[in-house]
Amino acid sequence: MSSNSENPNTTLYVRNLPDKINKQELRQQLYFRFQSYGRILDVVALKTDKLRGQAWIVFDVLSAATSAIRAENGSRFYSKPMTIHYAKTTSNATKIHRGGAGDMYNDAQKNVQRMTISNASESSLGLKRAREAEELQRRDNDAAATSINTQDSNKRVKVDSS
Repeated sequence: MSSNSENPNTTLYVRNLPDKINKQELRQQLYFRFQSYGRILDVVALKTDKLRGQAWIVFDVLSAATSAIRAENGSRFYSKPMTIHYAKTTSNATKIHRGGAGDMYNDAQKNVQRMTISNASESSLGLKRAREAEELQRRDNDAAATSINTQDSNKRVKVDSS
């Protein structure tokens, strides 16, 4: 059970669930099975090919999640032994429960700021390259103009000398 106690979390990740059961029925049965351990905020069960046979159960307090994991890990659910671990990340339901929607908004804003900074640095790099190209073009034009002026001056000197 060492992997279960590494990062305690109010969200439990449940594997080895029957994949032939209807998603709504799975959610209801998991809710009924785990509600005796504490208040459940959400049960997430997706039926995509990649997530079939898995679910996340979100409790409101850590002690409820810990009690559930101790009692139910390895127990049979629809004749299959469940494997239960603490989830790797905090669920959105927990974030909303703890701090309201503001926490989720703040997390989203941080991601937007990271993307904006990243995009800004890319834009800045593009602008810097454009400025460098303009500067090289200006230098080339100045050099060409200086060369023409020098040639023109040499011609005038020859004309004036004769």
